Amino acid sequence: MRDPSAVEIDIDDGRGKNLAVLPPSASASRAPLPMGSPPFVEGLQEAVTLQRRAAGAVDAICASCDPDARALVAPDGTIEFGPGLQITKLDWTKAEMRIRFRDIRAVTFGKAEYDASVATPWSNVAQVRRVSTPNRAMGLKLLLSAGVAGALDAFAFQNGLSTNNSSTTILGAVILPIAVALAAGGAWYSFAPPRESVLYGEK
Repeated sequence: MRDPSAVEIDIDDGRGKNLAVLPPSASASRAPLPMGSPPFVEGLQEAVTLQRRAAGAVDAICASCDPDARALVAPDGTIEFGPGLQITKLDWTKAEMRIRFRDIRAVTFGKAEYDASVATPWSNVAQVRRVSTPNRAMGLKLLLSAGVAGALDAFAFQNGLSTNNSSTTILGAVILPIAVALAAGGAWYSFAPPRESVLYGEK
């Protein structure tokens, strides 16, 4: 965002309309998130306060959550979404960019979450980028599977050669390309760099 003070934080009022909790402002201000806000899950709602710093940056504060503070709008105007701050919908119009999100945090028992949206005129949007990172967890699983397959392959070849058992040797030959494919896939998921694309603004 060019100017973080021009960003508004809204919630769904329960009737499909946007309720401004933190309107645009360059002055420091605080606003508690109304209890019972979406996603309307009883028992999971924790007290959250939206805090705007002078010049417009916005943090969401939840004393009983981990993390206890999360930047919604950074001082430089950057908004980053990921596992903890998940995009639920891109609600874009000609007049404004609205991104609906869910803030998910850990608490002592279960988790705390709330739905809200950030909105600002397109004239305030400098750039929208999408960064796609390969699934690192999938890469680890594939590498572990490749290790298991490789161990089975070595055992099959060793057993086949030592006992002159052609069936075991053939099994080893079958397992080998599978182990190689798993290792190649695991290496890609684990080490391939993120891919970045510009959805809006100058590249």
